[in-house]
Amino acid sequence: MSNSSKHQFAYYSANEQVFFHLKEFTISPLQLHSVADYEAWVDGQVIDAFASTFMTNWCDITYIPTDLLNKVLGRFSRIKTVNKSSIYTRNQDIGNKLLLPYCYDSHWRLLVVDINLKQLILLDPRLVSTDTTRVVEAFTSFIKDCHVTSPFRKLKDFNWTVTTGPTGRPYQPDGDIENCGVFCMYYLQCIYKNETFDNNFDPRKFRENIAHQLMLKADNARERCLFCARLVDFTKNPLTCSVCKLNLHADCKFNESCPSDTENSDEKINGNAKKKRKIIKQTSNLSVYTCRLLIRT
Repeated sequence: MSNSSKHQFAYYSANEQVFFHLKEFTISPLQLHSVADYEAWVDGQVIDAFASTFMTNWCDITYIPTDLLNKVLGRFSRIKTVNKSSIYTRNQDIGNKLLLPYCYDSHWRLLVVDINLKQLILLDPRLVSTDTTRVVEAFTSFIKDCHVTSPFRKLKDFNWTVTTGPTGRPYQPDGDIENCGVFCMYYLQCIYKNETFDNNFDPRKFRENIAHQLMLKADNARERCLFCARLVDFTKNPLTCSVCKLNLHADCKFNESCPSDTENSDEKINGNAKKKRKIIKQTSNLSVYTCRLLIRT
């Protein structure tokens, strides 16, 4: 495992009223760079961390983190032993709208549960969803298996209406396999902020916004190196990025600290990520650094 994978770069504190159970999220430098790489797939930790940057006030909405949803709607949903997980037993107040981003078959989708309307809304970034029947069965099975004190158990006798959401929302283009998580983060932001979906949505520009927010809202990012995530010693004159204002060690080079996350990672994606993270020498003494996150401040 790479140094950039082992060390956590940024911490995010979540609003306890909005987020179910989990109250803190972390991301590594590699996960941060995956957001700015237009051809990289983003994972659940990034989605949770980004949600925590704007879901800061209670507005009758509950967000359930992706790690918990792996056991309910995602790849582990068919394993019955997972119902010992805390999501089945925790007694915590929930809002009248639930936001459930989940990954199944390496594709991110967002299930919205409107308790008042007794409606399940599946927002799939693909125009034609192939997961509607399975995820509805998984959700209804989950609420039936919850402990009697769980707030979800109270939903077991509902007669749910199922819909695939508004047809005017933006979808992933044909051939795009990387941006499903980015579209889901956009759906999350629009729903939470009660904003209308924009059919001209540009996932590339939104990636820039995500990366910008992750850097600005991190609890501790300025204390750690942008590449290796180790603490920065400010007495040794670290470099400071002229774009994102984060710091890095003067001798921290990409090829030593930011290899791929796994041995089987796609070489094309890693190659593009390497180009985007290349250090630019602005002055002869390396006093200024510009990252390649493509952030628009």
